[in-house]
Amino acid sequence: MRVRNIRRGPSVWDGSDGIPCSVEQLALWRYRELGYTGIHSENTLATTLFVLLFWDIVFCPLPGVLDTEYQSQPLDMGSESFYFSRRAMIEQRLAEISDGHFVQSIGDVYEKQHGVECVGVSWDLPCDQLQTIASCLGGQRLSAICRVLATEYRLKRSGFPDLCLWNAQTKHILFAEVKGPNDKLSETQRDWLDILVTSKIDVEVCHVRDGDARDTENV
Repeated sequence: MRVRNIRRGPSVWDGSDGIPCSVEQLALWRYRELGYTGIHSENTLATTLFVLLFWDIVFCPLPGVLDTEYQSQPLDMGSESFYFSRRAMIEQRLAEISDGHFVQSIGDVYEKQHGVECVGVSWDLPCDQLQTIASCLGGQRLSAICRVLATEYRLKRSGFPDLCLWNAQTKHILFAEVKGPNDKLSETQRDWLDILVTSKIDVEVCHVRDGDARDTENV
């Protein structure tokens, strides 16, 4: 994992078009200069991929978890029982994802369920973009992220890095947590950084500072 420092402007962050922007947008613009395609998605990327890949399992009609057909999540979502009540199904799905069976699944569920209100899902993320990101991650690394959410959804539904950056040609993918002056990492953010590093997924902390020089420091 690397810590990247971007120094630019004392208080107002100017984008490539000179229009004031957020610190995440500024960082995204600079990463695009390095050849990345990227989005500012934070937690919604991970939770959307997870729920799309586990939709039938999330909404499996177990006793006492789905009172009506209009629920956006089962009653045990985020509890320890969510995983243990579905353990066999979840482990089978994780194995399928690890074996590379996920791109078509994302597309099928996205098309069938599009627009349905569901916990963790952002329909603002295009299907082809989700499939590209999943492909860049690959089965084993995608499965590792899904395992964390399947077992610790309540604790790990936040803290995912701000930016997802990828190169579709090389299949390289990078996540970046962006911090402005005086910002610090939260515990959940630190947890996700550790999880991604352990899962052999490239991740950086990008510090935006005052000034106009940029440094990169290995961690």
